[in-house]
Amino acid sequence: MDHVPAIGIDLDGCIDEAPHFFAPLSHLWPAEVYVISFRRDYERAKQYVDTFGIRYSEIILVSRFEDKAIVIKDKNIGIYFDDQDEILMHIPDDVVVMKIRNGGNFDSQSRHWLYSKVTGRQI
Repeated sequence: MDHVPAIGIDLDGCIDEAPHFFAPLSHLWPAEVYVISFRRDYERAKQYVDTFGIRYSEIILVSRFEDKAIVIKDKNIGIYFDDQDEILMHIPDDVVVMKIRNGGNFDSQSRHWLYSKVTGRQI
């Protein structure tokens, strides 16, 4: 493997849903690790990330869903983890997308993914 891509990880619904996965991954990953969050308060976001023991190159806050896609392109992120389809639908096609399952996007009783008419279609 000649080039290991940077990874991007969403905070709410990803890191806080599976810190036992993301903390070791962030320390073992041999390239940049970016935490990208839809939040306003940097210090609170940083404190929250730090509680999970995540190694990161940078924490980046955005104010619009589409801004995550811009950050991903600007930082040359090749793998991105998020839980919201509203975010994932904007991610460039050449980025590997990893969707994290949680109570906001999956109904464990009915065993169905939850999505809107904007983010999905039934096949």
